[in-house]
Amino acid sequence: INISLKQYSLLWTINGAVIVLGQPLLNGMLKHLSASLKLQMLIGIAIFIASFIIVGKASAFTGFLVAMIILTIGEMFIWPAVPTVAFSLAPKGREGFYQGIVNSTATGGKMIGPLLGGVIVDIY
Repeated sequence: INISLKQYSLLWTINGAVIVLGQPLLNGMLKHLSASLKLQMLIGIAIFIASFIIVGKASAFTGFLVAMIILTIGEMFIWPAVPTVAFSLAPKGREGFYQGIVNSTATGGKMIGPLLGGVIVDIY
């Protein structure tokens, strides 16, 4: 759909800006949800799903922009909760190890995902 490299790069700039500017606004809501990490994660997953539906139907840059903003909000719900859940489920004395595994897995997915996506696009 002819999204330029400059526009694609702008999406990631907006991602960072929404996190930096939006996190203080979201912290109040997240404090109320911290009692229920499950609910916080479910809300984040629902927001993720909405962003993927929007990006799946996007036919122009603005659709990708809206999806990126929504996805970033979903990230702000989920990613603070994941290490907390890993901490609470880990055996005593192994909390840091389990949090490291969780964060490494997330980073690995972000690293391998674009590579595999590019291979699939090239093949098909």
